[in-house]
Amino acid sequence: PSGGCLINAVVTLNTGQGQPIKVSSSTLGYYQFDNIPTGSCYVVSVASKRYRFDSKQIDLSNNLLSLDFVGVE
Repeated sequence: PSGGCLINAVVTLNTGQGQPIKVSSSTLGYYQFDNIPTGSCYVVSVASKRYRFDSKQIDLSNNLLSLDFVGVE
């Protein structure tokens, strides 16, 4: 909630087809999904033991360089 980074949060990209893709945030709070096809809508969510985050739906029409989450609790 204060805007600081969150280490080892699980960020999930739900493609709607098959298994969701999960990555963990780094020590600086960064995360990355590679080789995701453009032109589709995806739902991105974050799971953490300490904070709650709202999911975001994104329309990936080209490269997305920044998608930040801010804790709601």
